[in-house]
Amino acid sequence: MILSALLTSVGINFGLCLIFVILYSILRKQPGNIAVYAPRLVSEGKRQEGDQFDLEHLSPPRGWLRNAWDPSDDEFLSAVGLDAFVFMRIFVFSLKVFTFGGIVGILFLLPVNYMGTQLRDNSEFQNKSLDSFSISNVNNGSKRLWIHFCAAYVFTGVVCMLLYYEYEYISSKRIACFYSSKPEPHHFTILVRGIPVPVGSTCNDTVEQFFLLYHPSTYHSHSVVRRSSKLQILITDAETLYKRLTQLKHKKNAPQRQRREGCLGLFGHKVDMKDHYEKTLGDIADNVRIEQSSLAGKILTHTALNLIG
Repeated sequence: MILSALLTSVGINFGLCLIFVILYSILRKQPGNIAVYAPRLVSEGKRQEGDQFDLEHLSPPRGWLRNAWDPSDDEFLSAVGLDAFVFMRIFVFSLKVFTFGGIVGILFLLPVNYMGTQLRDNSEFQNKSLDSFSISNVNNGSKRLWIHFCAAYVFTGVVCMLLYYEYEYISSKRIACFYSSKPEPHHFTILVRGIPVPVGSTCNDTVEQFFLLYHPSTYHSHSVVRRSSKLQILITDAETLYKRLTQLKHKKNAPQRQRREGCLGLFGHKVDMKDHYEKTLGDIADNVRIEQSSLAGKILTHTALNLIG
């Protein structure tokens, strides 16, 4: 690859990133995308979902990238929680490593490689091969190779140092967050799976006997739970339909409640979405009752939540 082709590729990728940032800035403001970009606000009832495309929100907001870096670490930690804070610190750490590596490579290694004559590339600067900027262009046995060795050791040492300080910083934040938060049930709960049940005994008795025998001073109680992904999916679908039905009932315009039952609402007969949602909710309720009755007759999954203290 020649240098001009690399610069063209960099320009194209930079342009695509700019387009994606603008699209994100526009789409995050649309009422129909609130559940995607602000699910926490929707779950807390601070924002309501919408299903209409608003032309007034097509202009991208200004300054949101700058405002995203304004909050301090403590403000960010209190707003989104420890897991999201650690996830963001991974990006910050990656930027630090990439920045340091870029400075070392551009200011020290690239000039050293370019001044070499091993490849004897006499073409113009914009048409030079990228090998002219790599270690392949350094002459065999040249003392300039020590610059590469020193740069590799320095880069490794700096990355290890950044890892140490980042680990220490995140550990301190984790400990501070744990001690400042109120005691929660999950702090004193363990999940036990794959419990072997002897013949003539039950999962409930097996768990209780085990913890009373080996952990009598810390064991408090336990609960045997079932795993039913199908039932959870039905409940999630019912909650989604109920929200849509609630929003639909607030619409006073009757034509907005009409929609075709075919693909993407473009084909088929027109139906009243209110009646359609109510009928679908009734079907889901019947399926939930059937699933619950089938679970009642099954053997409990050998999984238990144990409370310790």
